[in-house]
Amino acid sequence: MPRVAGRLAAWLTGAALVLLAAPAPGGTLYQETLERSDWTRVEIDDLCRLEQRVRHGGSLQFETRPGLAVRAFWDPPYPMSGRSQAPLETGAPEWLPGDGPAPLSLMLRAGPDDRFRVPDDRVQALKARLLAGHDVRIGFPDGEDIVHFRGIRFGRRVEGFRICQAEQRMAEGAPEAGDGTARERWVVYFDSGRTALDGEARATLDRVVAALDGVEGPRLRVIGLTDAEGPDRVNRRISQQRAETVRDALGEAGLGEAEIEIEAGGVAPGVEDESRDARRAEIWWVGERDSSRSGAPGEDPAPEAAGDADPAGGAPAAPQPVEPGDGTAW
Repeated sequence: MPRVAGRLAAWLTGAALVLLAAPAPGGTLYQETLERSDWTRVEIDDLCRLEQRVRHGGSLQFETRPGLAVRAFWDPPYPMSGRSQAPLETGAPEWLPGDGPAPLSLMLRAGPDDRFRVPDDRVQALKARLLAGHDVRIGFPDGEDIVHFRGIRFGRRVEGFRICQAEQRMAEGAPEAGDGTARERWVVYFDSGRTALDGEARATLDRVVAALDGVEGPRLRVIGLTDAEGPDRVNRRISQQRAETVRDALGEAGLGEAEIEIEAGGVAPGVEDESRDARRAEIWWVGERDSSRSGAPGEDPAPEAAGDADPAGGAPAAPQPVEPGDGTAW
């Protein structure tokens, strides 16, 4: 795919600002009409997601779970195995006033679930562009095709996204929902009264190690929990031992350099009986040691432009977009 490689090289060196304005010869631009371009709220268990789908182009997604920062993904229409990056650019439609934020260019990174992830330190900047009315284009990494997502109506739907953040009771010591401190969360489960790890639990720890591969000095918080059977004193001790077991196993599995805090959470919140889901240890990735940035591993932090802030994940700093006229140019 020589054209894509050439465009990608130019994009990486900053030789051009808008390289996804139109697909290369032989490529296809996938987009919906203005009338069909909208954002849908999805709730699955404790996950809250806001997404826009484009036929044959996949979906652009913003999602969060209790205690986790908002993350953004492109879910392509089919698995793109072996492709590690995809370029994303924002741009203002021609009907939008020209005094909004500057266009944003960044590179998405492929993850283990076949989705391409927006670097954590650029999610707020991307949200700010959409709130200001920008559209988003993403280049297919395996060809010349481009998908176009429209920012129109994003500002109207984002409040519902905030409201739908799950009202799940959090474990003692866990980050508060929406505080933006945690990057990821994993859970391992235990048999009743036991603190030993089974095969399923060790497989989860392997996924933790894989996810943190290349991260310098990750900071983790491990919270041990129990069901409500037995006296509180015993449950507190077992929860402490479960947290210690997970901490030690993570070190043995390759995270010896990680900073791992442990907490004995006792009985899991909201549990009144014997429940397997309550007999667990939660592993929270809360950042990196001695790091002042929140970006993806190996990513230099980009300066925030005016209007990038989205206070508390809440009230948008950018103005609401005006209604479009007849033009739909990029």
